[in-house]
Amino acid sequence: MKYLLFFFCAACGVVLAAGEVFRCEFSPAELKKWSMPPEAAGMRESGFNFVRFTVPEAKRSGQNLMTLPFDIAAYRGQTLRVSCRIRADKVSVPPQTFNGVKLMVSFRGEIPEWRNLARVWGSFNWREESFSFQVPDNATDGKLYLGLQDSSGIVDFAKLRIEAQATADLFPPVAELPENFRAEYTPRVTSMPVLRGAMSPGEYRKGDLDVLASWGANLIRWQMTRNWGGIRVGSDLEEYNRWLDGELDEFESALADCERLGMKVILDLHAPPGGINEAHETTMLYEEKYAKAFSEVWRKIAARFKGRTGAIFGYNLVNEPVQKGKAPFNYLRLQYEAAQAIREVDPDIPIIIESNLASDPSTFAYLTPLPLKDVIYQVHMYRPHNYTHQGLELKEPIAYPGVNNGVMYDREKLKEILEPVREFQRKYGARIYVGEFAATRWAEGADRYMGDCISIFEEYGWDWSYHAFRESKTWDVEYEGGSYKDYVKATAPTGRLRALLEGFRKNRQQEVQKHE
Repeated sequence: MKYLLFFFCAACGVVLAAGEVFRCEFSPAELKKWSMPPEAAGMRESGFNFVRFTVPEAKRSGQNLMTLPFDIAAYRGQTLRVSCRIRADKVSVPPQTFNGVKLMVSFRGEIPEWRNLARVWGSFNWREESFSFQVPDNATDGKLYLGLQDSSGIVDFAKLRIEAQATADLFPPVAELPENFRAEYTPRVTSMPVLRGAMSPGEYRKGDLDVLASWGANLIRWQMTRNWGGIRVGSDLEEYNRWLDGELDEFESALADCERLGMKVILDLHAPPGGINEAHETTMLYEEKYAKAFSEVWRKIAARFKGRTGAIFGYNLVNEPVQKGKAPFNYLRLQYEAAQAIREVDPDIPIIIESNLASDPSTFAYLTPLPLKDVIYQVHMYRPHNYTHQGLELKEPIAYPGVNNGVMYDREKLKEILEPVREFQRKYGARIYVGEFAATRWAEGADRYMGDCISIFEEYGWDWSYHAFRESKTWDVEYEGGSYKDYVKATAPTGRLRALLEGFRKNRQQEVQKHE
């Protein structure tokens, strides 16, 4: 016999099903507990309640939001899924993608943080929108928000739900591991010195890699990418495979340069089948046809380059997978299955696995290793994000080192952020690769930030590649700082380039030591 468990939520005054921690049906009694702006009004149609926001064009700028305190501290260490039925009519496009229709949770960890929907505007009938996030262990001062921000139009909200689940249950190990498991590496990997380099341009240009090699880099992470950030790019699999064939043809030229220059290359599938979905999660985690296509893509790549892998350090299976909640095709399992498909074709090529949430350092706390030889684990370092990405969607200037939302960010703080990765390395004896790190070229102290990052990677013996070499002028070390509006080619090495050159100098030292 099965029993459906229920408990009472005092904040919302309703009985909740198992897993639910909050529910609001927007009854008149429930709405009294919210702080309501004049643009919001409770309504009822077809037997259910909802709240409607009506924002005229004259009031589109700013926040038109209703709020309610939320006891987020009760769910520390868990993953929350926030969902709501939403209907919209002529909601205008906001200046920032995280505004428009607003369903959001805010809280304070070490700094104020926000989790919310993105890219929701326009006109559509009732549909469920949701997002999931992991609650930090120090989260306090939670608050819920509904409404419109920097947009005009009409939006309706109904049936708001919050469900909780243990993070470990959402991301279980994908294979049974023996007690005291340690990562195993063959001489192909153990004999390889630390690799230091950069991410590739978005396209092959003759002579680019010669310049990077002249700087002293011994690694290029070659990205196969298209329309970064676009929704469902690659959803037509026939068209996707034609695009992939073109990318692999281009990679042949880059591979020939690497063989000539003595550089190692990592082949990075930056754009997987299906791309990203409307919730900004990796589509193939939720749709079977793309999940199956993913392994076939890698089987195809392995067959094409088998026997030509002298310059290839490894296959980077997917760039920045994002799985915010429970998914039918776990982000790690898909990589495991693709790795097995590759090894059926090429048993010796190293595999590079990325962790969840765009390979954020925090996710290494629940990452589990794979029971395969020569698996390297990749992290990306863009923390704190409001510093590294300043001047893009967030315009306020922030300096490094310096106080950011009440927290001092310096080298010691960066080490603290990277500690879950360091602990993973210690626990499993894993080889770690920092696939991306950077700060916008106009960020004050970007050279110091890069230098501190590199010094930490060196202290821990991690391979690393800067994001990115001659790809976007936002990150280009050959351009002056300026601002996001200014693109001035530097006439002398910038501080950011000097930080890279200092790191690359260790490659030359390794070569000298090898031949002594």
